[in-house]
Amino acid sequence: MTAQARRAADVARANGEVRKRFVGNWKFVSYQAFNESGEARTLDYDGGRIMYDERGYMAAQLMRSSRAKSAPATDEERAAAYRGYTAYYGTYEIDEAKGIVTHHVEGALYPQRPGTTLVRHYAFSEDGKRLTLSIKSGDQITGTLTWERL
Repeated sequence: MTAQARRAADVARANGEVRKRFVGNWKFVSYQAFNESGEARTLDYDGGRIMYDERGYMAAQLMRSSRAKSAPATDEERAAAYRGYTAYYGTYEIDEAKGIVTHHVEGALYPQRPGTTLVRHYAFSEDGKRLTLSIKSGDQITGTLTWERL
């Protein structure tokens, strides 16, 4: 086996172990946004799920439970309902060396999102029960989503 083939096998094996940590269903815990000076504010999403399967598919949803409980009848009510929920699905790949998971969006609530990629820096709690996905702009973290394994 060549050195390149050994390295590819090692990467696949390592990604297999990391992938096992991702696979499953995760419940939304919190979403914090950070401004340029690093000050945090908690966004008012309070429910959601993210799911990763062993074949490389994923789906994510976030919602605000403060949305109106009745069916929206006006354009303003429909816009408020739309703003209070986000969802997308697609495939994912892991780059363990960089500590990132990339979501390749195939379908989404927002029409501009399909065909895009969303890069998230990941970290697991020591016990594997929490997953943190961070959004970065350059070297600065601009958002952090925390999930708990179901």
